[in-house]
Amino acid sequence: MQGDWKLYPNTGYAIEENFLTQLPEWNNQWIQIKLEQSAVFDGETVWYLAGRQTQWHLIR
Repeated sequence: MQGDWKLYPNTGYAIEENFLTQLPEWNNQWIQIKLEQSAVFDGETVWYLAGRQTQWHLIR
């Protein structure tokens, strides 16, 4: 499957995520949201170096 990659033990990764959606507040314009987080795979678990982001940080 596209986007599936083997993780190697004791290796750091840049986890890149993005999605495309229409935003009703902006006249249904399509927007793309991108996120990159640093992580390490220890052979069993993925550890996000700064913790996993779970909330949006809005800048007005």
